[in-house]
Amino acid sequence: MSHTVAVPRTKVLVVVESLEIGGAEYDILRNIPRIDRNRFDVQVAMFSHPGALAEQLAQTGILHRSFRPHAPPPAPPPARWFPALWRRVRRLRWAAPRIWWLNRVIADWRPDIIHVFLPEAYVYTTFAHLLVPGRRRLIMSRLNVNDHFKQAVEFGLLEPLCHRLLDVAVGNSRAVLRDLQQEGVPADKLFLLYNGIETDRFARPADAVDVGQDGPVTMTAVANLFTYKGHDDLLAALVLLKTRSDRPWTLLVAGRDEDGNLARYRAFCDRHGLADHVVFLGPCDTVAALLQRSQLHIHPSRTESLPNSIIEAMSAGLPVVGTQVGGIPELIVEGETGFLVPPADPPALAIAIERLITDAGLRRRFGARAQQRATEMFTIERSVSLYERLYSPGIRGDENTTHVSV
Repeated sequence: MSHTVAVPRTKVLVVVESLEIGGAEYDILRNIPRIDRNRFDVQVAMFSHPGALAEQLAQTGILHRSFRPHAPPPAPPPARWFPALWRRVRRLRWAAPRIWWLNRVIADWRPDIIHVFLPEAYVYTTFAHLLVPGRRRLIMSRLNVNDHFKQAVEFGLLEPLCHRLLDVAVGNSRAVLRDLQQEGVPADKLFLLYNGIETDRFARPADAVDVGQDGPVTMTAVANLFTYKGHDDLLAALVLLKTRSDRPWTLLVAGRDEDGNLARYRAFCDRHGLADHVVFLGPCDTVAALLQRSQLHIHPSRTESLPNSIIEAMSAGLPVVGTQVGGIPELIVEGETGFLVPPADPPALAIAIERLITDAGLRRRFGARAQQRATEMFTIERSVSLYERLYSPGIRGDENTTHVSV
């Protein structure tokens, strides 16, 4: 009689600050519940509070735990003197309790793998990991280029030290992997894992209206209104566009206000005659429908890694105008799925937009190729399979980057 020997599941502890709405958090929510639970037992630890997406994660059956049961009280107003210093003091005040809490989570559950997302989680978890005896793999995912060093100098100093204890460093673009390699992570520890989304959810319906050569063009820009997202440059480009083309157009801007920029952008539109053309929608939970009624997507960011909004627009069959920063050139194929322009260059941005709003045939060709590229390279099925490969025994980072010029 033969007996089947049960193979124990690999225990994976995913660590993140919280599951508030954000790119890394959505990446966890999309991918982790889809991982093969016959092979992997995954839990999520949040060293701050649960966040807006935690309940959705719980509904998938993934166990999660958090340092605080509820969101912390609002931060006090910025100090009048040395506000950046006081922000660091407030952050460091919680460093030791959070590291100790993570240490207890690791010691109690004894995971085989710890997978951390974003710089603060990486630093805290590395120290907590060091304090627990035993061997486990440490994986770090970075989903942004290393401009975060400018905002949090302490993490910029500590991350290279943490790299020495790292088993695999995951980047969601080659631009991120280049940063990591420059910081001293060996090439054989790098693992490329592009973002994956449910591309079919964004696909344009077969009966979608084609505005044709002369109809009004609807453009979209989907990003929270952080200054680095480049909305200033886009609005300046649209002022130039008004003088270059009489083609009717509307820009729909989806994203929450940040840094008080919304009032400034609206005032700019009023001063320059754009108020009838530009609509600020605020936070939007119907991005798929928004993209499906659009003909052109614009992403004018000054710094990025691999923005999901571009992948979503490509999945909707839209041509995209984006900037030559970070991983955006890994998404947009110049002259094939859209146009790439230098960052903070409104004249170049205006020219690229004009070419696409005045040529319906070009929009259709670029959009069809963009959709094909999205469904070939950026599906959720592909990213989940890479997560499972990442968590498999003996995986080396460079096994997934040998085809990539880092």
